[in-house]
Amino acid sequence: MTTKFSRFSFASAGFALVTLLSACGGGGGADQSLNLNGTGPQSPPSGQQPPTTPTPTPTPTQAVKPPVVLAETFAATINQENALDVLANDSHPDRLKLELVSVAAPLHGSAVIKNGAISYTPAAGYAGEDKLSYVVRAVGGTATATGELTVVVGTPLRLAGKLSLLDGVDSTVTVKVGGRAFTQTVINERFYEIPVVFEAPDAMVTITVQPIRANDRYIKMITLAGTARSLLTASAGTGRVHDGQVADLNVSLVSSGRYIALRDANTGLVPANQNALDVANGRINQAQIFQVAAMMRLATRALSLQQPALPLPAGVPDTLELVQNEATYAVFAKDVYQNHADLIEPAKQELQQNAFDLSVPSLVIDRERVLILDNGLLPSGANPGLEVRLAPGGVAQLSVNNAMVSGTWSKDRALDIAFNAAPTRSGVTVHGDTGTFTINSVKLRQVTGGPNHGLMAVTSIGSFNYIGRGGATAEPYEETVTYAFDAWDSLPALAAQDISGKSFGGAPVLSAVPSTGLSRIAFAANGTAVMLEQPGMSVNWSIVDGKLHLVFGNGTVYDMARATNLSLNTQRWLVRYSTPTEMRTYGVNMVEMQPGLAFSAAQAAQTWSLGISDLSGAYFIKLRADQNGLETILNPDGTSRDVTTNSWLLDNGRLVINVYRRANGSRIGVCPPGETCTLQSQRDWTLLRDDGNSITVLDNYTNQSNLGRVLVYYHHNL
Repeated sequence: MTTKFSRFSFASAGFALVTLLSACGGGGGADQSLNLNGTGPQSPPSGQQPPTTPTPTPTPTQAVKPPVVLAETFAATINQENALDVLANDSHPDRLKLELVSVAAPLHGSAVIKNGAISYTPAAGYAGEDKLSYVVRAVGGTATATGELTVVVGTPLRLAGKLSLLDGVDSTVTVKVGGRAFTQTVINERFYEIPVVFEAPDAMVTITVQPIRANDRYIKMITLAGTARSLLTASAGTGRVHDGQVADLNVSLVSSGRYIALRDANTGLVPANQNALDVANGRINQAQIFQVAAMMRLATRALSLQQPALPLPAGVPDTLELVQNEATYAVFAKDVYQNHADLIEPAKQELQQNAFDLSVPSLVIDRERVLILDNGLLPSGANPGLEVRLAPGGVAQLSVNNAMVSGTWSKDRALDIAFNAAPTRSGVTVHGDTGTFTINSVKLRQVTGGPNHGLMAVTSIGSFNYIGRGGATAEPYEETVTYAFDAWDSLPALAAQDISGKSFGGAPVLSAVPSTGLSRIAFAANGTAVMLEQPGMSVNWSIVDGKLHLVFGNGTVYDMARATNLSLNTQRWLVRYSTPTEMRTYGVNMVEMQPGLAFSAAQAAQTWSLGISDLSGAYFIKLRADQNGLETILNPDGTSRDVTTNSWLLDNGRLVINVYRRANGSRIGVCPPGETCTLQSQRDWTLLRDDGNSITVLDNYTNQSNLGRVLVYYHHNL
């Protein structure tokens, strides 16, 4: 007999109705209902058997499936705690949640489970490879699995340098790097240095310029220079050289030890199928798959090391020479190679060995020179946010603060690339209306995007000068701009028949700043030219002894060459070429300040301009030629900031400007006869010679504190 029962109950206590449904095999019995009420013992009616408890059917036991745990490789930073998300690529076949059960002690550090991840701290000072194992359990089951991971510990970013402040008036400058702040107050245009020493795995730099008083001017130029130590990284996909660098700083990269980690440029993680490159003794095993590109300035020409070696694709320009071995190849510009064979040949021979030796200097080549870089690293002053990889076929790939761009290059044009993505770490925090941030590169051509808050202008020397949006109490903000740049050729390399074939993206244009009537000239291949400002004036040109010889319809003749004296007295020209719209030339109509320099009567009656550019081109000083004339310091908008009658003189080739304070407190340039005055300040501008790339001076106050490189040019109104 099989007995089934159902039970329901009411809220009333002590009452339940149980219906027994009995079925006998072969015959049917009447269903009977029992009304059970009370606590006494009950007996079934006569002829009925007590119900029996059915035997439950056993449920088959299913084995819990173990988690699927994959081996991983992580990058960690020296001397700090590192969170490793080891479960990110682990899974369970039934999609059960996974949890970390335990982690074994590593060989070179300590590891604990924290917030669902492994917190790994390398031993003090240790940089290299370490191994970890951990146990994973499926939540709701009992099955476990053991995973292995490799940790590559790199040296973090470390800068040690100084902050140079130029022309700040009663302002406070705060530099925040890696969570640490360095503050300096600048009073009365004095020069200060902020010692900066910090260590961080991936530091950001924020520069805040805050005036002390509402009407104070702001600091003109801020440059942080030093030495960076960072884990070198690369990736098979993008050829990244390093990671964790700081944008907007001039730094030199120094070797960080034995290992190069292969880190994905997008995720920052080391792919599971890659291993750290052992560069012990300065050598990379040729069996390793790696790709290394040289970081270089925008002017840099070509160095491409790739592996494994592949045949050079079809269409590679004949201007390139391929140097190859079993593991690597490098592409050199032939014209540079021919001119600098003594420098390139040792590296070429090294490349033809079985491995590329990182312990010997490697080469970065540009149009006019070959730079020898120690251990393949950066020269001082290189842009840390920029990576350049020149691939076969003349295709260049750049990464500017992780924003990839691309373009083309040839021997006649180094790089002509417009950024198509905003750099992710190119912002600068600025207070007020004239706080400036300057991108220091003579290759910069024009702003192609932004800024969103302030103003950005290209100065006469090809740098970008950023002016904040205004307001002494303005909140800090981050500004991002995109920009394009040009490459320049030197004039002596040109010949008459070369003009039409030069790869300038159009007719070459010669520019002069400031304008002297030669500000823009478009050349034709037949020896004629057009003055864009005066299209009706005829101009003929030719190349004479390496100089550009211009003959104008009004009889004026100019012979111009880079760093070469003109035929007009002591004037000097510095000429470079670029695209038709944005040619940058400086040093126009320069008069060298030499002992005994004399002016004609006509010149003495004119106003001479001493153009002082601190890489922002923000102000000029005009001097009368009688050596006791008027000094006017101009604001960026051309309005007068200060007018003081000063005295100036030439002392052994130096320009000296004196400012005296009279008894009544006023300032004057020359103390009146019979009156007692106090020398308040004396500025000493020392002109340096042209180095082939720029004409610079050292601005020294009486305490001889070096204010760094500024550009000075002297010209008079023609």
